[in-house]
Amino acid sequence: MDAIDIIKQLCKDKGTTVTQLESDLGYSNGSIGKTKNMSADRIYQISQYFGVSMEYLMTGKTITEADDEMAILRQQQSILMDINKISQAMAQYYKEISKCQERLTELKKEYNKLEAKKKEKDSDENKENDKEVDLFDFPFDIENKLPI
Repeated sequence: MDAIDIIKQLCKDKGTTVTQLESDLGYSNGSIGKTKNMSADRIYQISQYFGVSMEYLMTGKTITEADDEMAILRQQQSILMDINKISQAMAQYYKEISKCQERLTELKKEYNKLEAKKKEKDSDENKENDKEVDLFDFPFDIENKLPI
């Protein structure tokens, strides 16, 4: 709804016509309907005539409605800013998590290498132990506990 439509509706609500409004304000006949872009002075005079705000005359919204819309827009802007901050923080944490995952992978590899060395060493020791002579494998004199 543009200003002309709002003015026509206000005239209807007040029980008057646009022609009467023009006459009451000293405008030439048909000047309101012909003008697409009214001056701020004219908008002010018409708003005073009807007892409405200039904003209402231009937008059809009361100050309260406009304030409510602004409050909603401010809240939305605040939420978007919070979302942006959280997204940035999450991106930073993701970088840190990636670094931690890389370090964890390195440590696992290092641990597994050490574990393999340990098993290799244990295996070598077992091989050496297998080479040792077991006295129980040889026949011996039970009384003297000496080999025969």
